[in-house]
Amino acid sequence: MAKDAQEAPSIIGRSLYDIEKYGEEATAYIGKVVMSTGQHPVLGRKVLCDVAKPHVVLICGKRGAGKSYSMAVFIEEFARQPFAIKKRLAAIVIDTVGIFWTLKIKNKFEEKELQEWDLKPQETNVRVLVPKGRYDFYKEKEIPVDDAFTIKTSELEELEWMALFKLTWKDAEGVLLTNAIGEVKEKLGTLYGIKEIISAIKNADAAEETKRALVNRFKVAETWGLFEKEGTKLKDFAKPGSITIIDVSAYRQAVGMEGARDIIVGLLGKKLFEERMLYRKEEEVRLTQGLPRESEMPIVWLMVDEAHMFMPNDEYSLALNTLL
Repeated sequence: MAKDAQEAPSIIGRSLYDIEKYGEEATAYIGKVVMSTGQHPVLGRKVLCDVAKPHVVLICGKRGAGKSYSMAVFIEEFARQPFAIKKRLAAIVIDTVGIFWTLKIKNKFEEKELQEWDLKPQETNVRVLVPKGRYDFYKEKEIPVDDAFTIKTSELEELEWMALFKLTWKDAEGVLLTNAIGEVKEKLGTLYGIKEIISAIKNADAAEETKRALVNRFKVAETWGLFEKEGTKLKDFAKPGSITIIDVSAYRQAVGMEGARDIIVGLLGKKLFEERMLYRKEEEVRLTQGLPRESEMPIVWLMVDEAHMFMPNDEYSLALNTLL
């Protein structure tokens, strides 16, 4: 029997054709329609959101309104999708405050409220990754993290290093940086780390003061524990059916480390986009052959908490172009 029109949920992000074809399959339960506001608001029908296709979603509101909480609801709903749906998806969450690891813990404090929403307390199966240089800190504080990650040093182009260190072509350090990395690439290809860059700077034909200043910048970046010769593979971030929390909160307040968060978001976003575009072509070829639309790389939902931090309107950010 069809649901009464007043009781049927509203499905957003899905065409009428797909609603008729798939109904509520592959949707996330994200809330209810507010019928009236006040101290005791009246809530109407459920609101479901399509998760089977890519979407651009903005959650906005004043401080304390529940933006991060709403994003956590999306994450929980991803985790509760049937296997047939979940295996085609992967969610990557950029955690700027260090709060989403709590999804691992069953919410016993709001059990009564959850019942009112036809829900019950459940743990959410998420994987929490932290920068390798901060892994021991999390372990000492007994914060449940699953693994550490690093970025392959060669993933950063010369211009990105310059932006990270706030250098320009007019600066002697900027010119030296470009020449040093170019030399390292020519000798070692893509398998090099910060130590190799520092060595190239020290051996360069440049003023000693310029070399010392640039070496110091790279030594500071080395202390972040973020860069390695190999780096974490992209497939380790975007595993089919997985929800990966990338906790960058350790870089939130640290002086001189502001750019580290931007690098993580910018490079990860760029690589995911490039990789996904390649696999999308493979899927389209399969469709022309009458085969199912499948590939090794899942559809990736990239969720960024406090995204405004990476998209300033008055200064450059390494993540800005990627997110735009």
